[in-house]
Amino acid sequence: MNIEKQKYFKVSLQSYWLSSTSSTNYPSLQENIHVDVAIIGGGLAGISCAYLLKKENVNVAVLEAEHIAQNTSAHTTAKITSQHGLIYYKIKSQIGNELAQQYAEANEAAIYEIKKIIDENHIDCNYTTQSAFVYTQTDQYIQQINDELNTVSNLGIKASYVEDIPFPISDFVLIIKHNFIRVNIYLK
Repeated sequence: MNIEKQKYFKVSLQSYWLSSTSSTNYPSLQENIHVDVAIIGGGLAGISCAYLLKKENVNVAVLEAEHIAQNTSAHTTAKITSQHGLIYYKIKSQIGNELAQQYAEANEAAIYEIKKIIDENHIDCNYTTQSAFVYTQTDQYIQQINDELNTVSNLGIKASYVEDIPFPISDFVLIIKHNFIRVNIYLK
């Protein structure tokens, strides 16, 4: 957002995740400690990794410059997905199918692990599964989307071409499932 334009808002803009949950206030590190693993960053990835390591009896410390769940993860769309634009065909074409497969599997495994953590801990973070749409309204990108559809399908990610979507887009569409959570609730 253009900061210059933001000054005209009567109220300062704030992330939904920050405005809808209470702030975290964990104590600062006051002395040297010894741990097996130090995780830098108290966002979605850092807290999830710390949780999984702790389950394996690893001595873990999460180091966060400010507040847990208050920085990058608090300013996201809260979308947990393996669909990141048109990335899989590009990976396959530039560095090979094996690395594209690893990328796909890592993303799908992360989605599975986050859902498992939510279920095991009965975290009421409004987890939902929805469709992600990649679309174009120009013929220029149809082949790229078709290449992506073929690639993700071959990598084992469920994706499909549809013509009828709930948006006023009339051209080629690739759909892959994705999930949403209330990030700050999940991270507490």
